[in-house]
Amino acid sequence: MFITLLLVAVVMIMDTLSAWLRRRYIGGAAVPLYQGGR
Repeated sequence: MFITLLLVAVVMIMDTLSAWLRRRYIGGAAVPLYQGGR
């Protein structure tokens, strides 16, 4: 059970990180953090 939760957490973190990096590279190198939610 713990391993499953750990894997889910890792997948969620990786997905969020990849989406943030993709948005950052598309929008330019300097994207303000407060625009990340939109």
